[in-house]
Amino acid sequence: SIGSNLVDRITNMPGLSQVSTGPGISKPVIRGMGYNRVVVIDQGIRQEGQQWGDEHGLEVDAEEVHSVEVLKGPASLMYGSDAIAGVMVLHPENPLPENMLQARVGGEYQTNNGLYNYTAGVAGNNNGLLWKILYSHKAAHSYKNSRDGYVPGSWFRESDIGGMLGLSKQWGHSWLRFSHVSFTPGITEGEREMENRTITPPLLWEEGNSPYNYDNQMPYQRVNHTKVVSDNLWNLGRGTLKAIVGYQQNYRREYEEEEDTSPLPSPEEMESVPSLAMRLHTVNYDVKYQLSLPGTNASWKMAAGVGGMWQSNVNQGEEFLIPDYRLFDIGAFLTAGTQTGHWHLSGGLRIDTRHLTSDALTEDGAERFAHLTKNFTGVTGSVGAVYNVTDRLNLR
Repeated sequence: SIGSNLVDRITNMPGLSQVSTGPGISKPVIRGMGYNRVVVIDQGIRQEGQQWGDEHGLEVDAEEVHSVEVLKGPASLMYGSDAIAGVMVLHPENPLPENMLQARVGGEYQTNNGLYNYTAGVAGNNNGLLWKILYSHKAAHSYKNSRDGYVPGSWFRESDIGGMLGLSKQWGHSWLRFSHVSFTPGITEGEREMENRTITPPLLWEEGNSPYNYDNQMPYQRVNHTKVVSDNLWNLGRGTLKAIVGYQQNYRREYEEEEDTSPLPSPEEMESVPSLAMRLHTVNYDVKYQLSLPGTNASWKMAAGVGGMWQSNVNQGEEFLIPDYRLFDIGAFLTAGTQTGHWHLSGGLRIDTRHLTSDALTEDGAERFAHLTKNFTGVTGSVGAVYNVTDRLNLR
């Protein structure tokens, strides 16, 4: 499907919608809830990128995603008790068959905001030795509609690179994945270009700052998201043991025009010092055992595991939205489901504990944030049933 970003492409799925502040920024919404109430799984780990903010989108390369799965109910317990609305799982492309080499190129253009997108990559499988590298680039100028004219700040630019190296054998697999997303979106502030709604650039745009300009225009953000994931799986009896450890860093900066500054700084100086800068470090870990028990009258699927993360946020700019903090959590879960006749029954239980410490901050002689230490423990349970009336009608 066509869209300006990943979430925009998949909002036709049942129960899934989005909150968007422009073509480049979209946040998934499941059953009316979003932000921290939706967990996004990419490359096997939770995507952690300051997802609490309106202007904070999903820093994932859409060209790396092969399919999207939306989980609701007991299945979401495997991914954390804060997945209140559900989980959006982004599945990468399946590994190539043995002794196969594949090259990939593609491109796209959209007229509404001049969006162009191109991607190129190569992948191979040499007797179970897998490797892959993919690069993509996307850019768009400010968009326009017949009612509002051009919308300043709705431009964006994105460059992504990702790769994978690993082994796939009869015993299972061991993969190392890497991705880096460099995302630069403009910030829309409510202005509309009302005086000129024709195809020519509006008169109110300053010289060198036309809506057809793909370069940086104040204000804007610059987000770098780097991710390294070790994905390992072993086949044990009727089940599989999976262990994933990942590190990701989200570095978000915001640039805006200086007010009441004399002399005015140069564009290079303005860009070198962000007004807002937050660097978020996250280490994810997840170990789970999944078991399948086929039967004549009923088949069972069960999963049990432990997972969590360590996280640290560091402010490096002049403005502060949240304090520096450190977080550690761990959770254990058990889920089970059975299929018998027209019925599918499932249930699960999870317990989590989280420790949070945030630092005090004094700004202009006043206390902005107080020192805070909190411990949280939560127990989450869920049961569900589906009855297949016909091939096209289910009762839940």
